[in-house]
Amino acid sequence: MMRERWSRFWRANEGLGAIEFGFVAPVLVAILLGILDFGLAFWNQMEVANAADSGTQWAMVNSFDANSITQVAQAATSLSIPSSQITPTAPYGCASSTGVQVYSQGSTCPDGSAAQPYIIVTAYVCYKPIFPSWPGLNYCSGTNSQCNGCNTDEISLSSQSVVLK
Repeated sequence: MMRERWSRFWRANEGLGAIEFGFVAPVLVAILLGILDFGLAFWNQMEVANAADSGTQWAMVNSFDANSITQVAQAATSLSIPSSQITPTAPYGCASSTGVQVYSQGSTCPDGSAAQPYIIVTAYVCYKPIFPSWPGLNYCSGTNSQCNGCNTDEISLSSQSVVLK
């Protein structure tokens, strides 16, 4: 009798699906949270890039006014980017393979042409990931030169837009 009871117990599979789901569910939730976290960071990066692009496009059509460019960049995104995190500049420079090399007005570029007026808008936001320590992410710290005032548990998402005036 006792042997028959144990035999039925080991053959039973009525709750097996629930037990297996209990083992797999935490892994699936962790994967979904990782996808959500990456998606939110990517969306924030796109919003910052759109803000910087809007500022440079406005400045290209209008005259250079740092306050107006900052306001246009802030209005172009649903993120609340403080004006201190948007930096419009209007340097003279020369195009190079690594970007725009800044020179003074009237300077001659390495290729012999005159330095041209550019408009550069740089914007950034601090993003705090859902998980505190993703491997491979460059978190802000005192030694990280790419951080713009973010906390140590945040990453700096920045974008720069450059147009020739």
